Amino acid sequence: MYSIKLCNEGKFSLLIVGAFFGNLAISPIMSFAGRRPSVILATLFVLTSWLGVALIPSYFGILAARVIGGLGCGALDVAVVTFLAELSPTRKRGMATGMAGAGSMWGK
Repeated sequence: MYSIKLCNEGKFSLLIVGAFFGNLAISPIMSFAGRRPSVILATLFVLTSWLGVALIPSYFGILAARVIGGLGCGALDVAVVTFLAELSPTRKRGMATGMAGAGSMWGK
């Protein structure tokens, strides 16, 4: 029959799956708690993920840590751009949010 072989590509695709759900989950949190607490919460998810990747010895633990990191990365993609849009002056708002979005894509 068919077998699923988890390899290095699986780790990266799990990050993207987590990012998808992080994008969806952060909007209600931002509306309820605010932008800054949402950015801090998402950053804690990313920090927890990297600690997990560094310290967990099992392969599936690393995969779980990558999903947690994806949740944080996806949430940061939305929260940081929204936070910048609210803080930036009107004339520079487009440049600030555009650079944040482009930096997010180039950095991954």
